[in-house]
This record gives sequence, C-alpha cells and structure tokens, in this order.
Amino acid sequence: MKILITGAAGLIGSHAAQRLAREHEVVALKRADLDIADRESVSRCVSDAKPALIINGAVIQVDESEQNPAKAHAVNVEGPRNLAEAASRAGAEFIHFSTQYAFDGEPIESPEDLLDRLIGDRVGRQVAVRVVRGGATMEIPVTVGERPN
Repeated sequence: MKILITGAAGLIGSHAAQRLAREHEVVALKRADLDIADRESVSRCVSDAKPALIINGAVIQVDESEQNPAKAHAVNVEGPRNLAEAASRAGAEFIHFSTQYAFDGEPIESPEDLLDRLIGDRVGRQVAVRVVRGGATMEIPVTVGERPN
C-alpha cells in the first residue's frame, strides 16, 4: 500500500513513517516538502503520489498556536480540510491526528458546542464534520518519546 504522511519531521509522523515503511511504500513529507495549508500544492501532491492512505501528523505547538492564531488556523483547519478533500478526490483513506489542546476545559453542552470549541467558527465546524465523516480523527492526550533516527 502507498501511504502519504505529512508532518514526517514530528514525533507521530516520524514514528509512523519508520514503522509503516517496513511493509508499505511511504511518502514521508516534512513542512518544507508540503505546506498543507496550500490547497493547490496538496491537491497536486496527492494527485501525483496516488496514495491509498493519507496520514496527517502535521501539528503546531501549543505555545505557537496561542501566539500565532492565523498559523494555528492554517495548520489545524485549512490543512486537514485540504488533505481530506484531496483524499476524497483520490479515493484514499484519511487519518488526521488532532490534539486535546483545542479544548478549554469548560463543560460541553452539545455536539455543536464541542465543534464550536474545537474549531471556533461556522466554516471550521463544517470542516470538522467533513473530516470526521471522511476518515478518522485521533486525539492524543499526551505524546512522549524520541524521534527515530
């Protein structure tokens, strides 16, 4: 199986690429290789690679998210949307890793409230629903480890 992994320089992406490469053809992409917020680049990359599975491990650190909300939106909303849409067009499965830090700790009253907190706007809510319906979203509460060499 051909697998495209974004965020391959990060903890999850690097481990996934190393492990999956033992049995599959892996295209491991770092930020310098693909800006997931660039819709045309994502579309072109997925079209050229023709993966059966796309794993999005691209993340932005919590502190940077707080300091740069526009970048956080690009990585956490636009990027997954672009990858999910490209996966759909290519007939590929899509797995998106998310973070618990999207939540502020306040009680959640409804699914709509959850999506409002997760993304923060009506467009983001539609993206989140589409991403969840088109693949799998995994919330990793704590990720600890070293990147493989």
